[in-house]
Amino acid sequence: MHVHQWRGEFDRAAESQQRARVLAVGDRQLAFVEQHVGKRLFDSGHYCEALDAFAAALTLRQRCGAPEDQLLSSRVAVQRAGELASRSID
Repeated sequence: MHVHQWRGEFDRAAESQQRARVLAVGDRQLAFVEQHVGKRLFDSGHYCEALDAFAAALTLRQRCGAPEDQLLSSRVAVQRAGELASRSID
């Protein structure tokens, strides 16, 4: 999943992430996947969609009582994606 994204192979990364979504067991795993979906979308310039994925990850992480560093990571990602999404709409 990560290797494709780092290589800029966003379509292949998306396929891997979709499989991971299906296979995820519980909120912790799904939150991990959603955070990485958001990162892929962010890196490919799809800020509105990234915002949705980061927000989903944050909600899941809050619900399962994730560690503070993971919550902070999602909060920062939501904020930054939101900023860039609002600029791309203007």
